[in-house]
Amino acid sequence: MKNITLRKGSEANEIKAYFQKVLELKQSGQEFPANLDEVWALAYSTKGSALRTLQSDFVQDVDFTVINRNVKSDTVFGGFRNTAHYYLSVPCLEYFIAKKVKPVFEVYRSVFHKAVELHQQLAWQGVPTIYSGGRVWVNYRAALRQVGFSTQSGSVAARKRNHAAEFEKFFNQNFVTVVFAETMRKQAGTQLRITNLELGIK
Repeated sequence: MKNITLRKGSEANEIKAYFQKVLELKQSGQEFPANLDEVWALAYSTKGSALRTLQSDFVQDVDFTVINRNVKSDTVFGGFRNTAHYYLSVPCLEYFIAKKVKPVFEVYRSVFHKAVELHQQLAWQGVPTIYSGGRVWVNYRAALRQVGFSTQSGSVAARKRNHAAEFEKFFNQNFVTVVFAETMRKQAGTQLRITNLELGIK
């Protein structure tokens, strides 16, 4: 991405367009798709303070990478000088930049979190799901049936009592967050493995 520099005064649609391009780069396989020079001003007063935070709180070649390039010097002596360019991973972009400023994070979430949640929604294909309040909700009883859990046992109501924040009513039916649905799926897999071990099935 060239000629894009975001600042604290950047409009939401400009920020969203930038984040969408970053998402596209990530989906194309780029591990560090965001250029520090293009985003630091969203959350920091100077590039120097941004660099100090990046280098102290994040890990090079995990959260960010540095590429050194020779660029033509603009001094009277001419020649070339070595310049370090910093590129961020998407998780680093979220915690280092987006979460520092609430309006920026709201734009970030609308691009990245929705993409993740819609992917999760596809993972529950065949089970009724609802997208509401920025979250994906999965029909509770349908999810129970898909993972092989009983829809009649006492644990059906117990889960709602013990994890009330994970439940919501839509159309007079119980729905659970997609995260909780995934947790039930993992629990079902664990129980199946234990049963198989007890039966001597590998």
